[in-house]
Amino acid sequence: MDAPEQGLLCLCIFSEIGPQGGGTLVAEGSHQVVARYLAGKPNGVGPQEGIDECNLQHPWLAALTGQADDSFLPGEDRVEKFMKRAYVDEHGTKLRVIETTSSPGDVILCHPFLYHTPSQNHSGVTRFMCNRTTPLKDRMRFERTDSTAFSPLELSIKRALNL
Repeated sequence: MDAPEQGLLCLCIFSEIGPQGGGTLVAEGSHQVVARYLAGKPNGVGPQEGIDECNLQHPWLAALTGQADDSFLPGEDRVEKFMKRAYVDEHGTKLRVIETTSSPGDVILCHPFLYHTPSQNHSGVTRFMCNRTTPLKDRMRFERTDSTAFSPLELSIKRALNL
């Protein structure tokens, strides 16, 4: 469930990134789907194997990644199906693709389980950004006697798993 070197993903922004300007696309709620998937893998799973299996096991992710038909989603095109409308899965997780926009100096902190990908820059303006992983200070522990000791990352996973 945890890889100590993958605490948070930090998107560091060095230029203005407006709509359709090549910002990172993130799948809102996908970190909850991944947390539930990983909870069923107590012995761990390799990164690519986990991504491939998770894509196939969840209908919205399967449709998003082109592994399955998206006809169950309302809308006429992929932008409408995945970005303009949210899909709520059987666990109540709201899923939607969001394009990040930002200004120089912004840092976008992302959950390490969050699906994300670069997008095409249609603005004609060069954008500068980098992404870095921030390691965990300590391994995640979901069984603590002091509930105030949970990190925000641990709390988000506990919420996804209804712990």
